[in-house]
Amino acid sequence: MQGWPRTQRLNDEPCSPLPKGRKLTDKGCSLGHATLPPELATLLTEQTGRLDQKALRQLMIRLCAWRPLTGEELATLLNKKRDYLRNKHLIPMVREGQLKLRYPETAKHPHQAYVATEIAQEDRHE
Repeated sequence: MQGWPRTQRLNDEPCSPLPKGRKLTDKGCSLGHATLPPELATLLTEQTGRLDQKALRQLMIRLCAWRPLTGEELATLLNKKRDYLRNKHLIPMVREGQLKLRYPETAKHPHQAYVATEIAQEDRHE
């Protein structure tokens, strides 16, 4: 499973990377120091098969509304390749105003992450 980053448990033990057809059932896994909220963990666990573009983007908005997430973190959570997410979803979603960059003045900032816009969050509730 080369290429998938390992997340860390809160007690600093490594979690295994999320394999193809993954289930996010290991409640001890986290991204950095913030543990995934139970409702998002459940939502990710319930996702089976392929999601259509609209459903995948709505899920990405929910994740980025929770906290800023890097492309690598989103790829791990969604079991997608980072380049695929960036080219097919993240860049278009930023252009469309659904997501914004955490550091808009520096596109290649080492800690660049994506944040859901208020408009995207309101659209999600309609």
